[in-house]
Amino acid sequence: MIGKTGVLQSKVRARKLVVAGKFYGEARCEAIELVSGGVVEGTLYTASLAIDKDASFEGKSVRKKLQPVADIPAKQKSPPAPPPPKGKDAPAATVVS
Repeated sequence: MIGKTGVLQSKVRARKLVVAGKFYGEARCEAIELVSGGVVEGTLYTASLAIDKDASFEGKSVRKKLQPVADIPAKQKSPPAPPPPKGKDAPAATVVS
């Protein structure tokens, strides 16, 4: 939810986006609702778009059923660093006293 005094310029992916403030960018959501006073400029990809009479929308709307947000795989973390070499390839230890 973007509140009445909120302003967001971004790409958004969510189940539902409710805009009472200002949103500039691209949204890919299962449902988008622009409530009274809400302003949206950008591109909306959604299966369900509701715009109150006192809301404003400028841009492009693509009616599209999206993959549910819960089914989107999380970004994979980088694999852990390999362990240091052992045996004859290991660096010589330095003793400091």
